[in-house]
Amino acid sequence: MNREKLLYFTIIVIAVVICSIGYSNYLEKSSSMNNKNIKTESISEEKQEQEIHAGKKKQAETVTVYIVGEVNEPDIYTLPKGCRVADVLKAAGGATDNADISKINLARILNDEDKIDVPSFDDNIAAEEKDDNKSDDVKIVNINTASKDELKMIPYIGDVTADKIIYYREKHGGFKQKAELKNVPRIGDKLYNEIEKYICIN
Repeated sequence: MNREKLLYFTIIVIAVVICSIGYSNYLEKSSSMNNKNIKTESISEEKQEQEIHAGKKKQAETVTVYIVGEVNEPDIYTLPKGCRVADVLKAAGGATDNADISKINLARILNDEDKIDVPSFDDNIAAEEKDDNKSDDVKIVNINTASKDELKMIPYIGDVTADKIIYYREKHGGFKQKAELKNVPRIGDKLYNEIEKYICIN
């Protein structure tokens, strides 16, 4: 009987020891997994902070500008900080043939959210030749025979444009129709519509 009790007691002790060892291993594994999770979360948070910082740094090193007007590809462009108006003009495919780039400062350094409006000759010709403008009460001018002074009697036509009209007239043997005047440099649709009622060809 004592042997049986001793055997049972021994079995119970062994079982307790085994359970204790198993539980201890479980605690160690659980602790290790928790530490690993904490480390992973820490690395993830650090990586996220680095990405945010990198994004802010990248944003600080660029400028976003809007270019419109007489350019081939008007749009919004993002360029490195320190770029100039000439750089965004190039990015936009360059200026059109009717662009008056003398009216913009190509060397100006761009700022974020800038809007660059490239003007045309049509938009600026009235201002350029304001001193040469005449009143609306003028006679009809024959652009095939008029002298330079007579051409300047046409509203918005000054010295430069008058010279160009005469040059075109002599080179092409005169104007066959009034609308042909739009082929003269500096005279586009807008200006032509303003002066069409003051000209004739015969």
